Amino acid sequence: MARRLALVVVVGLLVAPAPALAQLDRFFGRYVGDGRLQDLVTGEVQQRDLLTSIEPFGEGGFAVRWSSVVRIDGARDVPGVRHLVRGLAFEPAGDGDYYLRAPDYDPFRLRERLEPMAGDALAWATVDGDTLDIYVFAVTGAGAGELQRHRRVRTATGMRLAYTGLVDGVVVTNGSGRMVRVGDPVRLDGG
Repeated sequence: MARRLALVVVVGLLVAPAPALAQLDRFFGRYVGDGRLQDLVTGEVQQRDLLTSIEPFGEGGFAVRWSSVVRIDGARDVPGVRHLVRGLAFEPAGDGDYYLRAPDYDPFRLRERLEPMAGDALAWATVDGDTLDIYVFAVTGAGAGELQRHRRVRTATGMRLAYTGLVDGVVVTNGSGRMVRVGDPVRLDGG
């Protein structure tokens, strides 16, 4: 009997999802909304249309892809409107409490590890309840340290966004937005 109970416990541990993944899957989906970004140095404020997809990636990781349409005086159909597209994939790290950026696949790349001092951005993510934080750190060509924090907080209908950009420890940009969930994620890695 004790042996059977031990076997059940071991099997349960092997098939039960990791706590971080169980928290993470609540963020999976496609979202649309709008936001604003303020440059605290120049005072410029940008209005943006936002699209985000968060989906499973690899073994226990996730990918986030986001797109922004930067409006001109609130309009989308005038010259000067910009469309920005970004994306990152993350893999579990450490004891599962955080995620590290997954290296981009490139069969011709000689090195596998990211090197922040060579211009590669270092990115990591944490999940704490309804909050998904993504941090991106880079060393600029002038040697300044640039840190971005992208915070996504789940709400009843989607998520609330908060963005902070720092250069050498000084906040230079702030952003905020709201998004509604419009669908299930589309898994792009074939998993």
